[in-house]
Amino acid sequence: MPTIRIKLYKGKKLSDGRMPVVMQLSVNSKVARISLGCGFYQKEWNSRLNQPKNPEKWWFDLIEKSRSKALEARFNLEAQNRFSLSEWKREISNETRNIEFFSFAKSHISSLEANGKIGNANFYKSNTHVFQVFLMKDKILFSEIDPNLLEKYSRYLKLKKLSPVTIHGYLRTIRALFNKARQQGVIAWEMYPFHRFKLGTATPIKNIPILSANEMSQIFQYEPTTDKERLALDTFKFAFYCWGISPIDMFMAKRTQLDGNIFKYKRCKTHKNYTILLPIQAIDLLDQYSGKMLFPWIEDTDDYNTIVKKISYLRKPLKRISTELGINFTYYSARKTWASIARELGYPRDLIKQGLGHAYDDVTEVYLSPFPLSDLEEMNNDIQRKVESFII
Repeated sequence: MPTIRIKLYKGKKLSDGRMPVVMQLSVNSKVARISLGCGFYQKEWNSRLNQPKNPEKWWFDLIEKSRSKALEARFNLEAQNRFSLSEWKREISNETRNIEFFSFAKSHISSLEANGKIGNANFYKSNTHVFQVFLMKDKILFSEIDPNLLEKYSRYLKLKKLSPVTIHGYLRTIRALFNKARQQGVIAWEMYPFHRFKLGTATPIKNIPILSANEMSQIFQYEPTTDKERLALDTFKFAFYCWGISPIDMFMAKRTQLDGNIFKYKRCKTHKNYTILLPIQAIDLLDQYSGKMLFPWIEDTDDYNTIVKKISYLRKPLKRISTELGINFTYYSARKTWASIARELGYPRDLIKQGLGHAYDDVTEVYLSPFPLSDLEEMNNDIQRKVESFII
């Protein structure tokens, strides 16, 4: 009678010294083995139960899926009167294709670009390129990306003295592509290396300066010496007036999105629609400019990548203002400072999150309605008054 057993195969060792876990198929005393894509040291293995000593949920999921796949293959072959050990093994092994990782990544990037998700596409493009540089080749099968390789990649990134957040982002990109490949059924579940290689949670480095209301007032009173400084300062002010809107959302906005003091836009990061009630300071500032876009330096024909480059050009005049005042700040300081002052004034965290365009968690979103715009407008007016109280 055909049998299926899960075993730690001691006749072979993986590159990291572990022994592979295999599904052993037996038919009429003949044996065939199929790797399940994971391995353990002898000291980690419970020989009596034929499982790890401290099995996690992924282990039970793996065994259940592997046994189900083997049984389904057996029944299909028996129904066709062509069951044998070799056919059984071939049927199980051929159920899943082992495709090339970077080809799959390029396909996903093209899909993102076709759907207008240029920011996400660029993120995947740049992060997979770093992985290619590490490998020193432009092709690798999904099955070749194992926990051992990911550990080497992680050490490589650390030697580059990259921040934990950046390293986490590079590794998270690989995990996301594995998840998408699994969802599409193009790789086997047991190929997934992130059961054993854990990313953990990246602790953000708080390197974006958060300013006091007094420091913000000094920036607002600065007299620009060039047109570029004026544009850099005005766009920084506008971001602060507009509930800490992110630079890319601000620069991509058109005048047609304004209706009196109502400003509607779609966040590039979340692709969700938001509405801001502009304070009088923001309206007065916009009245100084004309054109199809909020600020004339951006053309309505500029694509996402062009706008990103133009934002980077404004960082230099903003840095000159920072140096002149002796106050360290960036565009994102407007966003962080807006939230910080709101918190100082005692406003609830969920109201601040809504103003910033941050999503609630799934459960909260189901049970809580959004705050009315009037509450956000009141909070923003209080923040502006707090800064203006320091202006001489």
